[in-house]
Amino acid sequence: LGIEELILKTTSMTSEYNFPLSLLSGNKSGNSIRYLHLSSCVFRPTVRLGCFRSLKRKHLYHVSISGDELGCLLRDSVALEQLEFAYCNEIICLNISHLLLRLSDLKVAACHYLQVIKSEAHHLSSLFFAWFYHHVNISLGEALHVKKLKMLCFGAFYYEQPTIVPNLEALTIGSVCQIANIPSVHRKLCQLKYLKIRVPGETHGPVYDYYRSLASFLGASPSLETFIMHIHVPQTYVEHGLFTGDPSHLRQMPEHRYVKLKRARITGFYPAKSLLELASHVLETTTSLECLTLGTYCSCWHPDRDPAKCYLVAIKRYFEGKVSSTARLVVEGPCSGVRLKDYRWQESVTIDSHNDSDGSRLFLDEPRQGIASN
Repeated sequence: LGIEELILKTTSMTSEYNFPLSLLSGNKSGNSIRYLHLSSCVFRPTVRLGCFRSLKRKHLYHVSISGDELGCLLRDSVALEQLEFAYCNEIICLNISHLLLRLSDLKVAACHYLQVIKSEAHHLSSLFFAWFYHHVNISLGEALHVKKLKMLCFGAFYYEQPTIVPNLEALTIGSVCQIANIPSVHRKLCQLKYLKIRVPGETHGPVYDYYRSLASFLGASPSLETFIMHIHVPQTYVEHGLFTGDPSHLRQMPEHRYVKLKRARITGFYPAKSLLELASHVLETTTSLECLTLGTYCSCWHPDRDPAKCYLVAIKRYFEGKVSSTARLVVEGPCSGVRLKDYRWQESVTIDSHNDSDGSRLFLDEPRQGIASN
């Protein structure tokens, strides 16, 4: 029997405590360690310790360790399955050896001086990168096993060829500008089933062309089943970006057809031209669509607001007749359930299509929890 978990947590957020390597060197039971968690300390493995051959999970937070020292530590960890580190600001270059045959999960966050990530581990299946404000070069080789990729970054990742992720199934990115840097974005992402995008309002607004950026990307994902986009745009930007033009002026890409997309959601939706085009594109070209949900923050219910700028009025105008008989268009927000002469705060409203003698018509669910505005 020996130690299976080694956890060091301090109350300090600075790396002041020097971890004593003597605790590990020459430790006969060291090969039993399965989990290593270090936080807020200095860790300097300059020589191979030989005590991490059974280590499966390694987590480092606020640890003073260089890239070479981390590489020295990794060379001993031949059984490693998960590597996670954050706020390790001395690491400039991360090299992962091809000898780590079991490594499947890599998470890297907020290492502010990290410039290069180079991995030769052939069985990586899940990648997570977050909170980077600068450019990072990443090389994964032919990452044939990568199925999940999350990039919640404000900078940009640059992928060196021949990085490809042909079997990617789930993709989460923190900005639409990251799309241009996704490996194989100009190829078919044939296995992609789940796409989630967060759009920071500081860098995008009504002038950004969501439609052009995303429609082609969706068209390259024939197996996509779920599409989610969260938009965070300040209200002051929204006020200057509302589109009131003729519906016939909305752009179309009829050559794109989606036969597997079932669920789509856009939160923070407002009637900017490119967002109207994107939502209309999903409604008109998706034969398998079950539900499109638009989450809004419309404030037309307020007595000082102009009812003519109600988002639901715009949605009805531009999407009427575009909801198929097998799909639902659900609108969520403060003005949901609005009637032209009765502005109320509601949970949601469903716009459905029913075939009758008059053709397609809009159907609004009965209000559920209305709070009349003053």
